[in-house]
Amino acid sequence: MSSLVLSSNEIDAMAKKAARGVGMPWGLASDAGRAARWLADHGLPGPEVLADLLDWRDGRVHADVAPPDVGLAWADHPFALDPVVVGAVCADLAERLAAGPAELGRIRQPLLLGSALASVAIRTRTALVASWGDAALGVAVGAATWRGSLFASEAAVTVEPGRLDAEQLTAPVDGWAVDPAAWARLEGYAHRTYAPDTEESRLRGAGAGLIDD
Repeated sequence: MSSLVLSSNEIDAMAKKAARGVGMPWGLASDAGRAARWLADHGLPGPEVLADLLDWRDGRVHADVAPPDVGLAWADHPFALDPVVVGAVCADLAERLAAGPAELGRIRQPLLLGSALASVAIRTRTALVASWGDAALGVAVGAATWRGSLFASEAAVTVEPGRLDAEQLTAPVDGWAVDPAAWARLEGYAHRTYAPDTEESRLRGAGAGLIDD
């Protein structure tokens, strides 16, 4: 099956609805949309990574996936954390994160931190490097770089100030290609946000309904 070619706006909108469909509040769902879009804008599989996160997140309560405090040091926390929630905390504590280093603990789909870290880099004018395993993602104003195997389903993440001298991430030339199966999973979650049809809405959709004038 060939890939779908979608726009940044389509990816953002669907990702936001899908995140809302698994129970994220609208603010975090918007962050999830931006996270998926940021990855796609840098040539990375944002919708696919987000779909994997939402599969894991579905059915979990917020308290089980959120940081236990706002200390930016969760290495000893026993559970994996949601990167969208962690990213929101990082954005709120941008100056503290830019002064780093920070051991964020075990993050599910850590690549989804990219958007929030880029926002911190812009706000503080400080380049940052997030590392997990043999992978590293560098963000700075107007640039993003990478090395190693970025696609970890779960990993301990450290963020510190500095520039990553490595290969540049760039936007795709021929559009944003998305795996249809991952897109279908996002659509399934997004569908939960739609109100069920009522008799009144069905009649309105049919045209004149019961009145013939």
